[in-house]
Amino acid sequence: MDETGLHMKSGYHRTCAGFSRRLSIGLLIVAFGFIYLAKVQGQEKSATISLSFTTDDSLKYISASVHEIDKDSIGPPVTGMDVYFYVDRLFRPLPIAADEFNITDDQGIVTVEFPVDLPGDTNGIVTIIARIEDDPQYGNLEARGTVRWGKPLVINLARQERALWASRANAPVSLLILVNSIILVVWVVIFYIVYQVYRIRKAG
Repeated sequence: MDETGLHMKSGYHRTCAGFSRRLSIGLLIVAFGFIYLAKVQGQEKSATISLSFTTDDSLKYISASVHEIDKDSIGPPVTGMDVYFYVDRLFRPLPIAADEFNITDDQGIVTVEFPVDLPGDTNGIVTIIARIEDDPQYGNLEARGTVRWGKPLVINLARQERALWASRANAPVSLLILVNSIILVVWVVIFYIVYQVYRIRKAG
């Protein structure tokens, strides 16, 4: 085979390789498109969660009602749905009633008992969270509500007084003056030494 034939054969192979790569990329895009459409169609239903709070003597109950949304209006109840309950905290929500099967009944309602020893803010207010997590039809849903059911947070003012065992912000004034004076003296000595070194080098 002459040089022209080899060149044509090499170009043909490069063209086929480029076409195969483009075809693979196209098929991959189409596959991802079908997966996305299937996911969207599987989650085309929407729902809403509403919270209510009731008491019975010394017991406190949280109820979550789950209903479908039908054209911007409340639709039929969602039955057999797992609902997870939390109390909002600083770093992450605290699960409550996690050892129970919290599944909605025929009316789309699930009720759990609120822990009596759970602390709240200074007024005893806690934020309750009800969630539906990773459901194939409804996805992730969440509802929040506040209620004064927690134990009021008591701030110990004695801990905020200035003392040796207090935090840095509440350290005694005399200790702060002493520490800052020592730091100042150290810096003065350093600057004096540097100045003397400078004079010696200049004189030499």
